Amino acid sequence: MDLVSTADSVTIRHDDLATLAQVALLRLPLRAAESERAARYRTLVAAATELARVLNSHIHCTLVNCQGSHGVGDLSAEADELYVALERYGTLVRQIAAEYRRFGQPTVPVDLIAPATGTPSLLQVG
Repeated sequence: MDLVSTADSVTIRHDDLATLAQVALLRLPLRAAESERAARYRTLVAAATELARVLNSHIHCTLVNCQGSHGVGDLSAEADELYVALERYGTLVRQIAAEYRRFGQPTVPVDLIAPATGTPSLLQVG
């Protein structure tokens, strides 16, 4: 679960992403807890959307500059923006996955979940 974030690196672990996939499916019975879960997930989705936008821009700028003609875009600035977006997304992935692991390892008790399908189940994490 450790996210490495230093001045020059960010690591996103697969188990964090797997946990977040389950958090997307999770429904909490208490209105306040469910509202918080949905708000936190929307924050993550907004960061992912920004990352996708910045990555697309970086890819476009890279392609223009590597194919023999130099574009007007600043590839160095694009790389900086991409790093910021990756770091923001990676940090949120780690934080939100850790928040929902607090329910316990390796499963969330059935009584804490009101599944989207309406059938009791366990949330597998970790």
